[in-house]
Amino acid sequence: MLLVEDEPEVRRVVRQQLRDGGYLVLEAGDGEEALRLLESVPAVEVLVSDVMMPGGLDGRALVAAARRLRPELRAVLVSGYAGGRSEAAGPQDGPLLQKPFTRDDLLAAIEGAAAVGPAP
Repeated sequence: MLLVEDEPEVRRVVRQQLRDGGYLVLEAGDGEEALRLLESVPAVEVLVSDVMMPGGLDGRALVAAARRLRPELRAVLVSGYAGGRSEAAGPQDGPLLQKPFTRDDLLAAIEGAAAVGPAP
């Protein structure tokens, strides 16, 4: 499991939710760091990423880049924003959870996330 969240306190809470759900968790503070981890740690099967992050890769761009490396990667996006049209995840991105969410919400989204492969 790779958790990507730029806010340290949010990352800490979500990391604990994932650990409580039985997942081993790697962490990244931005999309660039996440891609480096994906390139070097082949065991990552699930990506949980914030949508809005500083730097060159937001959550959607990260999912697209990650799936070019690993088409089988499952992904869940999380967001603290109100969910306007520009914020909505497409089917290629995976489920979108609105913050705050419960551990059960997060675990259900991960279970429901399918590997859809890279966007055409």
